[in-house]
Amino acid sequence: METLREQYERQFSEVIKSLGARLTHDDWQEIQHFIDVHEYGVAFDTLTGILHDGAIELTDDVRSQIDALAVHLNTEGHWPYD
Repeated sequence: METLREQYERQFSEVIKSLGARLTHDDWQEIQHFIDVHEYGVAFDTLTGILHDGAIELTDDVRSQIDALAVHLNTEGHWPYD
């Protein structure tokens, strides 16, 4: 059974993989740093800030993945793509 940390990390990994080249290497490293130190809320805020500031287009699938992560982190309603 997955721990809560493993669930968060899996969900972040899925979102980042789905975004692919839409994230720069530096963006990915910044998000990954916060994941590595278990600062998932900061990682989420960083991810959604990058998406918002860069006006990155999201597919419905990626949007759904981010929505699910937001619910899991209890941050739903707190990201700019609502």
